[in-house]
Amino acid sequence: FLKGAITKGELRLRLNDGTTLSFGDKSEVGGDDQPVTARIFDDWFFVKVATEYDLGLARSYMAGQFVVEPLEKREKYHWSLCPAGSRDETNDVIGDPIGLTRLFLLFVGNRDL
Repeated sequence: FLKGAITKGELRLRLNDGTTLSFGDKSEVGGDDQPVTARIFDDWFFVKVATEYDLGLARSYMAGQFVVEPLEKREKYHWSLCPAGSRDETNDVIGDPIGLTRLFLLFVGNRDL
């Protein structure tokens, strides 16, 4: 599913064993040229995504099977997603809420290709 769903931009999946899987061509999507990195905690994530596609992705997030990691520098976020002076709401439980928005925008940017 992910290989076919992400052709533009870049989605990285960081696994528990340190392996990183990458999808997409690393081009800019919707004004965002930074990769979206998801840290996968549970291998059931792949089962959910393979069998339920985007609904499985949403269910995996709600079950805590993955979080989206923040970018290293806040300046790298697109200005419309992270205005100057806004507070950082990233935490260990939900990951990066702006990163989750970036993940959705990555899927939307690849939807009509």
